[in-house]
Amino acid sequence: MRKLLLMSSAVVFTISCSSSDDSSNNSSKITPPAWIQGTWISMEIYNDTGYKVGYKFTNDDLCTLNVSIENCWKKLVDDSNTINYPYPINVEQKISDVEYRCSITHASQTNHYQFKKISSTTIEILNDGTILTKIQ
Repeated sequence: MRKLLLMSSAVVFTISCSSSDDSSNNSSKITPPAWIQGTWISMEIYNDTGYKVGYKFTNDDLCTLNVSIENCWKKLVDDSNTINYPYPINVEQKISDVEYRCSITHASQTNHYQFKKISSTTIEILNDGTILTKIQ
Protein backbone atom coordinates (compact mmCIF):
# COMPACT_ATOMS: atom_id res chain seq x y z
CA MET A 1 0.00 0.00 0.00
CA ARG A 2 2.89 2.33 0.73
CA LYS A 3 4.24 1.83 -2.80
CA LEU A 4 0.80 2.66 -4.20
CA LEU A 5 0.65 5.91 -2.23
CA LEU A 6 4.17 6.92 -3.28
CA MET A 7 3.51 6.19 -6.94
CA SER A 8 0.16 7.97 -6.81
CA SER A 9 1.88 11.06 -5.47
CA ALA A 10 4.51 10.88 -8.20
CA VAL A 11 1.88 10.49 -10.89
CA VAL A 12 -0.15 13.47 -9.74
CA PHE A 13 2.69 15.83 -8.89
CA THR A 14 5.61 15.25 -11.24
CA ILE A 15 8.37 17.76 -10.48
CA SER A 16 10.38 19.57 -13.16
CA CYS A 17 14.09 19.94 -13.84
CA SER A 18 15.52 22.11 -16.58
CA SER A 19 17.13 20.58 -19.64
CA SER A 20 17.69 21.23 -23.30
CA ASP A 21 15.90 19.12 -25.86
CA ASP A 22 15.74 18.95 -29.64
CA SER A 23 12.32 20.54 -30.02
CA SER A 24 10.09 22.70 -27.89
CA ASN A 25 6.87 24.58 -28.26
CA ASN A 26 4.72 26.81 -26.15
CA SER A 27 1.05 26.76 -27.07
CA SER A 28 -2.35 25.55 -26.04
CA LYS A 29 -2.07 22.07 -27.55
CA ILE A 30 -0.71 18.83 -26.14
CA THR A 31 1.21 16.82 -28.75
CA PRO A 32 3.07 13.82 -27.29
CA PRO A 33 5.53 12.21 -29.72
CA ALA A 34 4.57 8.95 -31.44
CA TRP A 35 7.09 6.89 -29.44
CA ILE A 36 5.31 7.61 -26.14
CA GLN A 37 1.71 7.22 -27.32
CA GLY A 38 -0.05 4.38 -25.50
CA THR A 39 -0.77 3.32 -21.93
CA TRP A 40 2.13 3.00 -19.48
CA ILE A 41 1.85 1.60 -15.95
CA SER A 42 4.00 0.67 -13.00
CA MET A 43 4.19 -3.12 -13.20
CA GLU A 44 5.50 -3.20 -9.62
CA ILE A 45 2.27 -1.63 -8.34
CA TYR A 46 0.12 -3.65 -10.72
CA ASN A 47 1.74 -6.94 -9.66
CA ASP A 48 1.39 -6.06 -5.96
CA THR A 49 -2.15 -4.66 -6.03
CA GLY A 50 -3.77 -5.16 -9.44
CA TYR A 51 -4.10 -1.36 -9.78
CA LYS A 52 -3.09 0.46 -12.96
CA VAL A 53 -1.10 3.53 -11.98
CA GLY A 54 0.74 5.49 -14.65
CA TYR A 55 -0.01 7.51 -17.79
CA LYS A 56 -1.88 7.34 -21.07
CA PHE A 57 -0.76 9.36 -24.10
CA THR A 58 -2.60 9.95 -27.36
CA ASN A 59 -1.59 12.19 -30.26
CA ASP A 60 -3.34 15.13 -28.52
CA ASP A 61 -3.71 14.25 -24.84
CA LEU A 62 -1.85 13.36 -21.65
CA CYS A 63 -3.78 11.46 -18.97
CA THR A 64 -2.80 10.32 -15.49
CA LEU A 65 -3.98 6.90 -14.38
CA ASN A 66 -4.49 6.40 -10.67
CA VAL A 67 -6.14 3.11 -9.68
CA SER A 68 -9.52 3.42 -11.44
CA ILE A 69 -9.41 7.16 -12.21
CA GLU A 70 -8.21 8.61 -15.53
CA ASN A 71 -7.62 12.37 -15.57
CA CYS A 72 -6.94 13.87 -18.99
CA TRP A 73 -5.83 17.38 -19.91
CA LYS A 74 -7.23 17.75 -23.46
CA LYS A 75 -10.78 18.78 -22.56
CA LEU A 76 -9.60 21.36 -20.01
CA VAL A 77 -7.03 22.75 -22.47
CA ASP A 78 -9.64 22.90 -25.27
CA ASP A 79 -12.19 24.54 -22.94
CA SER A 80 -9.62 27.16 -21.90
CA ASN A 81 -9.51 28.40 -25.49
CA THR A 82 -13.10 29.63 -25.29
CA ILE A 83 -13.77 33.33 -24.81
CA ASN A 84 -15.55 32.94 -21.47
CA TYR A 85 -12.94 30.73 -19.80
CA PRO A 86 -11.40 32.64 -16.84
CA TYR A 87 -7.98 30.94 -16.76
CA PRO A 88 -6.04 30.36 -19.97
CA ILE A 89 -3.92 27.23 -20.04
CA ASN A 90 -0.39 27.29 -21.37
CA VAL A 91 1.28 24.10 -22.58
CA GLU A 92 5.05 24.00 -22.95
CA GLN A 93 6.66 20.87 -24.38
CA LYS A 94 10.17 19.69 -25.09
CA ILE A 95 10.29 16.72 -27.40
CA SER A 96 13.19 14.60 -28.60
CA ASP A 97 13.67 11.04 -29.82
CA VAL A 98 14.21 9.86 -26.23
CA GLU A 99 12.58 12.46 -23.93
CA TYR A 100 9.19 14.05 -23.56
CA ARG A 101 8.68 16.94 -21.16
CA CYS A 102 5.38 18.73 -20.80
CA SER A 103 4.52 21.60 -18.46
CA ILE A 104 0.89 22.67 -18.21
CA THR A 105 0.15 25.96 -16.46
CA HIS A 106 -3.42 26.55 -15.30
CA ALA A 107 -4.19 29.66 -13.23
CA SER A 108 -1.11 29.89 -10.98
CA GLN A 109 -0.29 26.16 -10.85
CA THR A 110 2.09 24.33 -13.17
CA ASN A 111 2.14 20.56 -13.55
CA HIS A 112 5.42 19.15 -14.90
CA TYR A 113 5.67 15.76 -16.62
CA GLN A 114 9.03 14.30 -17.68
CA PHE A 115 9.74 10.97 -19.33
CA LYS A 116 12.72 9.24 -20.87
CA LYS A 117 12.49 6.39 -23.35
CA ILE A 118 14.40 3.32 -22.20
CA SER A 119 13.06 0.98 -24.90
CA SER A 120 9.96 0.70 -27.07
CA THR A 121 8.11 -0.84 -24.09
CA THR A 122 9.77 0.91 -21.13
CA ILE A 123 9.97 4.56 -20.03
CA GLU A 124 11.29 6.26 -16.90
CA ILE A 125 9.67 9.10 -14.97
CA LEU A 126 12.68 11.40 -14.73
CA ASN A 127 12.06 13.05 -11.37
CA ASP A 128 11.85 9.84 -9.34
CA GLY A 129 13.25 7.03 -11.50
CA THR A 130 9.97 5.08 -11.61
CA ILE A 131 9.91 2.65 -14.53
CA LEU A 132 6.69 2.28 -16.51
CA THR A 133 5.83 -0.49 -18.94
CA LYS A 134 3.72 -0.09 -22.05
CA ILE A 135 0.58 -2.24 -21.91
CA GLN A 136 -1.31 -0.84 -24.93
